[in-house]
Formats: sequence, C-alpha cells, structure tokens
Amino acid sequence: MADFVDVIFTIRRSEYIRAIRRYYKTKLNLWRDGAVSVFMFAVGIYLLQSVGIPFFAWLLIVLSVCLLALTLYSLLLLPQIIYRSQPKLKSEYRLRFREDAIRFQTDEIDSEVKWSFYHSWQRDQEFYLLYHGERDLSVIPRRALQRQDDDRLFELLKRRISKQIQ
Repeated sequence: MADFVDVIFTIRRSEYIRAIRRYYKTKLNLWRDGAVSVFMFAVGIYLLQSVGIPFFAWLLIVLSVCLLALTLYSLLLLPQIIYRSQPKLKSEYRLRFREDAIRFQTDEIDSEVKWSFYHSWQRDQEFYLLYHGERDLSVIPRRALQRQDDDRLFELLKRRISKQIQ
C-alpha cells in the first residue's frame, strides 16, 4: 500500500461556488442574521406607523435591509467573484498527500505545504475543505478520489489535522 494519496482534478465553477457557499453558511450563521434582519425591519415598520419615531424607525429599516443585502451578497455573489478573480482555480491540480506534507502542483504553483498550515478540515458528501487562515480554504472534490484513496485521505486528515468540523 502506498504511503501517499494522489489527487488530480480541475475544480468546476459550480463545485467551487457550492463549496464556498457551504463554508459561508456555517461561518455566517444565516438563520440568525435573517431573523435579526426581519425583526429589525418589523420593529422599524411598527415604530414608523404607531409610535411616531421616524428617525429611529427609518434607521432600523435601513440597517435591516443592509444586513440582509450583505448576507445575500456574501452567499450569492461573493463566491462567483472569488472564482473569477483566481486564475489558479481554473488550472488542473495535482496534489500528493503524504504523512509529512502536501505537495501542490498547478500550472502556476509548485510547492510543498506542511500540515501545520491547516488548522481544521471538513468532509461532506461532495468535498474535503481544508481551512487555513481566517477566511481561506482549499477545496478538494471527492469525485477525484477512488474509494480506497478517499478512505486513506480521511484517515490521514484525522491524524494530521486534529480539528474536524462536523
């Protein structure tokens, strides 16, 4: 059995957008933001119509619309903007996961990354998401892995990056 896992893929635009949206859904807490936005809007309308505090009412309405707009922007538009602005995402990725490091190769990149570069990871039915930095992640589509390689990569990630996000 090999002591490494090779993965070769080109990430599709639709895959990358889905992966980033999943990341933002967990990071942004959309239910909370949506509920706060609706609540602020409702209180603003109530104050505008019944109490007669127009400045505060309009302030709440404007803030609720801004919060909703920012949430929708980050969920719907930002992933597409990120994909378009990153030429490396359109290249073929050749990754080799070893016990000591990860080898990254694309047309623009040829580097080796230590496991300590990543602070957490997540696996779902479609992707492995490896997190580094505050808002940065590497997306690896599981379709690029054969069954035995998928299992081996899962075990390697559990050993090398201790924090798994559920």
